[in-house]
Amino acid sequence: MNDGVFERVERLSRREREIFGLLGHGLSNRGIARRLDISERTVKFHVSNVLLKLRVESRLQAGSVACLLRARPPLNGASPRSSVAAAPAAGGWLPGGAAARNGEEPE
Repeated sequence: MNDGVFERVERLSRREREIFGLLGHGLSNRGIARRLDISERTVKFHVSNVLLKLRVESRLQAGSVACLLRARPPLNGASPRSSVAAAPAAGGWLPGGAAARNGEEPE
């Protein structure tokens, strides 16, 4: 899968990185919209941009890249999480995150 996709993550805007990270947590457009307090239409717009910029075909592939990026060993002493903004109020990238603590199911 690594045909430069990890490097392309750096091209994402701050908001696109937030969306990208939440895709990696398995959230639906509705779940992302609720988490970020934005419309589902705005989420769809950002998801489309993420897919185009990463050159992946589906949100599942984008989510897989986000998971792989989180699990990737640090390069040159950098944190593997530095490329992906932690989900707001999600407590970072711990399994279960805020969704599980708030009684939400990943969508």
